[in-house]
Amino acid sequence: MEFNENQLKVINEFNRNIYLTAPAGTGKTMVLSERICKMLDKGIDAKKILCITFTNKACMELKERILDKTKGRGKDVIVKTFHSFCLSIIKEFAKKKTDFFYDFTVFDQNDTKELIKRISEPRNLDPIRLQKCINFIKEIRIEKDIFTESENKDLLRVLEIIKNSREKRIKLSDLVTYKEGYEFIKDSNLENLILNEGNVFARVYNTLLATNRGIDFNDILSTAKIIFRNKEIVEEYRERFKYICVDEMQDTGLIEYGVIRKIFEGNNVLLCGDSFQTIYSFRGSKPLEILYDFRKFNPIEISFNENYRSTKKINNLSKTFLKNAFKDKFNKIYSNGLESFSKEDGDDIKILSFENPKEESRGIIKICKELQEKGADLKSTCILTRNNYINTDISMQIRELQEKNLNFEFALVDDFNFFKRVEVKDVIGFFKVIINEHDTVNLERILKKLNTKVSKDTISSIMDSKTHKKLRIKINDYVSEYSEKGEYYTTLIEEFKNSNIVVFDVESTGVNVTEDEIIQIAAIKLDSNGNEIDKFERFIKPSKTVGSSYFVHNFSDEYLKEVGEEKEIVFKDFLDYIDGTVIVGHNVNYDISIFSSELKRARMKKMNLKGVYDTLEIYRRFYSQLPNHKLEYLSKFVGTKTRPSHNALDDIRATGEILTIALNEKIIPFSEERKNIINKDFDKFRYFRESLKEIRKNSYELRSYEMIDYLLEKFNFFGSYSNETKEIKKENISKLREVLKIVDEKEKIPRDSIIESINLTGLSNGDLEEILVNKNGKIRIPILTIHQAKGLEFENIILSGLQEGTFPNKKGDIEEEKRLFYVGLTRGKRRIFLTYSMKNKWNKRVDRSYFIDLLSE
Repeated sequence: MEFNENQLKVINEFNRNIYLTAPAGTGKTMVLSERICKMLDKGIDAKKILCITFTNKACMELKERILDKTKGRGKDVIVKTFHSFCLSIIKEFAKKKTDFFYDFTVFDQNDTKELIKRISEPRNLDPIRLQKCINFIKEIRIEKDIFTESENKDLLRVLEIIKNSREKRIKLSDLVTYKEGYEFIKDSNLENLILNEGNVFARVYNTLLATNRGIDFNDILSTAKIIFRNKEIVEEYRERFKYICVDEMQDTGLIEYGVIRKIFEGNNVLLCGDSFQTIYSFRGSKPLEILYDFRKFNPIEISFNENYRSTKKINNLSKTFLKNAFKDKFNKIYSNGLESFSKEDGDDIKILSFENPKEESRGIIKICKELQEKGADLKSTCILTRNNYINTDISMQIRELQEKNLNFEFALVDDFNFFKRVEVKDVIGFFKVIINEHDTVNLERILKKLNTKVSKDTISSIMDSKTHKKLRIKINDYVSEYSEKGEYYTTLIEEFKNSNIVVFDVESTGVNVTEDEIIQIAAIKLDSNGNEIDKFERFIKPSKTVGSSYFVHNFSDEYLKEVGEEKEIVFKDFLDYIDGTVIVGHNVNYDISIFSSELKRARMKKMNLKGVYDTLEIYRRFYSQLPNHKLEYLSKFVGTKTRPSHNALDDIRATGEILTIALNEKIIPFSEERKNIINKDFDKFRYFRESLKEIRKNSYELRSYEMIDYLLEKFNFFGSYSNETKEIKKENISKLREVLKIVDEKEKIPRDSIIESINLTGLSNGDLEEILVNKNGKIRIPILTIHQAKGLEFENIILSGLQEGTFPNKKGDIEEEKRLFYVGLTRGKRRIFLTYSMKNKWNKRVDRSYFIDLLSE
């Protein structure tokens, strides 16, 4: 491709920051991949380059372009969405800087809805509206940066902000309003409950989430923001990434921008976007505020004004709309115009009116038939609307009207969201149970859904039992092999009384258990009173630099060269030290995982243990009301003699003390009661418990896509489906297997492969293009909202429902409505049809959208 002058400026400028305005179709992605190729040609380390995108689709597309353009040299360039970037920060510092479990999983909307139901059902509240309200509270807490050691006080401050803000009261009112028939009804009861008890709802939800070792999307942003309060960590990230590109800036919220902005200082930064395509201001995107702030970094401001995607007529149409809708702003940004470089004039834009929505739907079918007759590509055709209400109406009407002999059909995208399909959720839910033995949400789902030989009545009686809740017995205890001796903590109690407990901690070169190396092992043995009777502390010479992990443990490469020993010697001595004991640690799964990986890499024998227990899990279970469960806080709470520090010995001594207190206060006194309760139903879970034990054992040998085959052999995943749908469900599971095999990172150990699969599906919204897959020989034409179509392009688009009150939406901000319409226009490459009804579905006269008038010169 021959690049124009402005494109070359972006490609070749590495000394100055750049603010790039790039409208749809102006070659931005191609320029970004070319720019990275130039960086690599100049000898810049690929690992120093960070690209942040808005969607998973954009992320995958940019990765593919980079790999293709650089012929594989760009494989180490870091390309992430905002959420996945923040997630990587959390993973790196979860153990020392948060009270998240190391092996936490991302809970998507469906997972969190199951937790919300546990709160909403006893109060007879709608779970969807309650979930929106809790998210709203958490979002304000992030926005205002209200994070202290007292979660309850923080949440009460948030409620005061809502009460005293007219804007936020209106937003809350919108969240509790729902549609019933043709009317919008406000749930005033829920609104009052949120204003008066919202802190309680949010705390209970956060506790349930943490107990299940899960984090939601708000937690991802808030925790990354908190971690980046540490100046040393920020400085390390600034050194790690010297070349930063943030794409789709106009859709970036101030919270996300605030996180990434921390590492701009001293680096080369490229911000890309198009403020005319800002359609997420309701999620907090404020591109003008970001631009004003970014100007502090003295960027060159460049605009792309040559369109290579659409026909001349479509480009002129969208340009005319911008001129009329945003005259002053357009002239300022595009002082040199916005020109089409397409060789094709293209078809005229067609504006079609219909008597009512039913006739409009009939017209849409006719348009598609005519397009097919003319030889147009129906596979690249899309119906776009303002919102899901219109989509649903159009879909229902089309199904009534559609002729059976047509070789195309229409489909709502929500019906084809791959990772939300029931059968896919079943497999990923099982993955979560394999990795996270404390995930009650997905365990309950699996027990009820699959043939596990446990009745639904048994499950419900356990989940709803007040006695179980009082004694802190979880349904997970029934499928744990630890409970075979009586109850979950029997082994811990016995070995504590036998003075056979080892509390340990490791420090390492990083958090990747597959690649990083242990540099320190510290451990103590406890007697039956919890007193220290022996200690083990050794340092190890790593074969790699400690890098950014220095800011966690403060051990330098030089120090380790001086005091470190060969790892094989230290590992052998430590294996002898812990042989036949019970291991305890705070957030111990990381320590166990990396030590197991190191033993495997060194071809040494496995650990021989009687059990592993985690004081983070213990305190979350028995002291769930505490504001947080970091070791530092728990140490203060119980008043340990030794306080945690950067020294591993201090940490494990504090851990030993909090373990002893929990054993004496909560675990030992009520153990017999727990045994009696669990014993009543324990045998009913035998088949599933033994199966799960075998599956978890195999999770250390089988990669995620191989685990799917194994699970299908063990359980009948398709037994509850009709013969008509069974084959489709099987095809979807086969596709999931293919996807996981493609994204599998072979350098990761099998168990980490499963964890990465969980996080991938949690962060993804599914592949919108999945809707186009031909399953029954018919072409599928998607019916999308413009928000759903963001980042996509089609040969032909039919923009429908263009009536006043619908588009623009009568409740929407008119400036954002105009931008949304512009985004809709720019999805089309060759043909655009604009349709509207003269009457609404209640047979009342309506005016056509005045946006249509803005298309004329």
